[in-house]
This record gives sequence, C-alpha cells and structure tokens, in this order.
Amino acid sequence: LLVHNTFTDSNDIDFLKSSGDILRTFFCLCPNANLYIENRLPNIVLLMNSGVKMVIGTDSLASNRSLSIFNEIKTIHTHYPHIPICELLTWATANGADYFGWNDLGRFVPGANPGILHISNADEKHFGKDSEPKRIY
Repeated sequence: LLVHNTFTDSNDIDFLKSSGDILRTFFCLCPNANLYIENRLPNIVLLMNSGVKMVIGTDSLASNRSLSIFNEIKTIHTHYPHIPICELLTWATANGADYFGWNDLGRFVPGANPGILHISNADEKHFGKDSEPKRIY
C-alpha cells in the first residue's frame, strides 16, 4: 500500500510494472492530508491512466480536519471533476475491501454485505456543495 503519492511519477509506475509488483500494489489517495501537508495532490490522472489499483484514505487527524472518506471523495471531485463518480466510489468501497481481503463488502452480488448509502444533492456526474451520505442499509 503506497500512501500519499505526491511524488509518484511514470518512472515509479514503470518500475512497479517491470518488477511484477504492480498487480499487488494499491495506491492510497489521502487528498485532504496531501493539501494540508504539502498543498498539492498526487497526479491522479497518471495513476488512473496507468491502470493501478487505487483506494481512498484519510490519513489521521494530525494532518486532516476529519476522518470522512466522503470528504476525501469530494476533494478529489473538486480538483478532478472529469473523474466519474462511480470510479471514485469504487476506489472508496470495493477497492478498499479488496485491499483488506474483505471480499463480501462493497459489492452487489448474492451473499455480499454491501452497505448502502444515499448521497443527497448528487447525480451520476456531480456532487453538490452540500452533498452528504446517509446509510440506508
């Protein structure tokens, strides 16, 4: 699990691919901590285009105002509005479950325990300024 990734470049991705480690490596995005600590974000477009597995984290309260994954998603969405919301939600749910080996979480398949949230003031392409999640199942 590689966290923060603000200095990750294409050479790093190429190294992981050539070493064979890319398939078991996850890149954890903690954008609010990145902005708090360095006032910069990782090159998320590079990571997306290279096909690496991404998850979303919060870091800690030492470098973040909250431990809300949804706030992290909204920060990424603000800076990268072209990234599909379904992609961001996958990073925050199914990919995180994959990293921890929790194969029954984050999926809508028989026998799974997905947990369902309703996100207010949002559509399939945009979050509103006051969008908030609420667990409904």
